[in-house]
Parts: sequence; structure tokens; C-alpha cells
Amino acid sequence: MKVLRYPVAGKAEIVEVPTPKPAGDQVLCKSLYCNISAGTEMGFYRGTAPQMNYGIEPGWFFVEKPGNITYPMQSDGEGVWWMGYANVSEVLESGPEVKNLKPGDVVFSQVAHKTHQLIPEGTASKLPEGTNPEHAALTALIEIAFNGILDAGIRLMDNVAVFGLGTLGQLLVQMAKRSGAKVFAVDGLKNRMDLAGKMGADHVIDHTKGRVAERIYENTDGKGADVVFEVSGNIQALPEAIRAAAYNGKVTVLSFYQDPAGVLKLGNEFHHKRVSLQCSQILGILPALSNTWDMARRRAAALELVSLLDIKPLISHRYDFEDSPKALEFIDRKPGDCNAVILKY
Repeated sequence: MKVLRYPVAGKAEIVEVPTPKPAGDQVLCKSLYCNISAGTEMGFYRGTAPQMNYGIEPGWFFVEKPGNITYPMQSDGEGVWWMGYANVSEVLESGPEVKNLKPGDVVFSQVAHKTHQLIPEGTASKLPEGTNPEHAALTALIEIAFNGILDAGIRLMDNVAVFGLGTLGQLLVQMAKRSGAKVFAVDGLKNRMDLAGKMGADHVIDHTKGRVAERIYENTDGKGADVVFEVSGNIQALPEAIRAAAYNGKVTVLSFYQDPAGVLKLGNEFHHKRVSLQCSQILGILPALSNTWDMARRRAAALELVSLLDIKPLISHRYDFEDSPKALEFIDRKPGDCNAVILKY
């Protein structure tokens, strides 16, 4: 089989390794499509991911550990999770302990970029009948966005602002509209702002023209945004997201910031408007919902949303797996020119 390899930072190549055989409860699958993560995955490609120089100790303490993860790194390496984690594949063979999957089934799993996948049955989710397999490659992003919706607790007729209109932001715009909200979409790139308008945003705001929070207040009868999503990945956007929030409003952060904050003023709007600031991270479910929502239900919801949301316009580029080094180089050089980038096998 063929796998992806990073020999050094900023360079990728395809190498061949033996194709494994399934055993026990494993299934061997042939990859069909995979989405490239423009956030965490690109951090490892570039060599800027914090995990490369930090170890994680109990309590989720990040402790400096230079060289914690080093090059070369390969997508079939043990424990490698960061070289792609949004794969759609077809089952080819199954181990003797597999109970529910059979050859020909199409499944989603969070595994790295390679032509064949050896997956424990319990970590593979069969696609609902009629699901577009290419669109299903966005399942991981859909689940992240949907988790943000659960964390934020949008109510009917809420004013919702989405800062950052990459693929996650576009998904949030659609989900917020389905929740009955009035949606403000904020970015500085024309192609992304135009797409947000097509996705249903009520107001699209160009942050390069300034007065973002003021314009949100002007279009909400002076109330501001009940819910703000910060998903730009740029720590400099967080202060304005806080300013845009209503009194007793909530700012939900989906971004994984890889740069330190410059100046984050927490004594002005944040303090006096009683703004709630929370992180939405995919490894957890909001505790208040734990009696009704768990990981399995959230994954099932994400798989259903693949067919309910408008996914096709979110896919900006497609590359054959053999050309994945070119795809990674393109995203690295021109991140603003792309939304979801799909690898085809």
C-alpha cells in the first residue's frame, strides 16, 4: 500500500509499504476519499504544531519537551493521528471476530492518509444509505462544528456571529440557520464572504473595514450577538469577538490557537458585559447534555448531517492521493484560496 511521509518540515512524499492483513475484530479497507485538515494537520506539516515540542501530562498540562515529535513522520506509524483523520473507505476484508461490517460496506473513520486502512470494527462508522462518500469526508469537521452548536446552546431567534469563514465557519453558518438564528458572518476574504452569503448568512461583514462589533450592534437593535463563534484560528480575532457579544452573551471558541495572544483586554467589554468565554473541544460533550448526548449519538448526528447540509460548495479543491504533496504545498502557500481540500484514491 502507499502511505504519506513527511521527511522534513514543509515537504511530503508518497512511499510504499506492505499491505497488512486483518485479524481479530479488524477490517481492511480501501480508501476512497479523505479531507485534509487545514488546522492541526498543517501545523505538523509546517513544523509549527505545539505538540512537537510539548509533552502532555495528566491534567492536560502542556510541558515543554523539545523534540517530543520529530521528522521523519509517516502516516502508517504507530500512534500517528495527525496526518489526516477524516477518511472514507470501502471494506475489503474482515477478521474472524468482526460482527457487523462486511466487504463492500463504506465507512468513515479517523485514520491517517494511506491507500489502505486497517481499522478496529468499533472505530469505523458505516455511512447511512444514500450518503455521498466524497461529502462524508467532511464528517470530522461536521462533528466539530455540531459539538460547538451543542456547547453554545443556540436558541430560536438568537443573534449569532461566526468569526472566520473557512470550512468550519461555513458549516456553523448553516447549522446556526437551521437552529433558527439570525446569522452574522465575519471574514476578510471575498470568496469566503460570498460563500457565506450563499450558505444563508443574514449579514456578511468584512473585518478589514473595521467596526465589526459596532455593525453587529447596529443590526440587532443595539443588543449584540447572543452567541459568538470564534473559528478563525487567529488569536487577534478573539478581542473583537468578545466586543461583539451581547450583555450576558457567550463566546464559544473552536479555534486551536498556535500563536500566543498579543493584548487580550479582559477588563473592558468582557468584564462589564458579563461575557461567558468557553472552549468547544471535540474530545468532550457539554456536561449538562450528558444524560442525552454521548460520542456515539454525536457521530451518528454528524453522519446524518452530511446529507442535510449543503456540502458540495464547501469543497474547493480535489487532488489524487498521488498528488497529496502538491495539495499540502498549495494549502501551505495559499490557505485563503481554499476551503475543504479532498484527496481522491
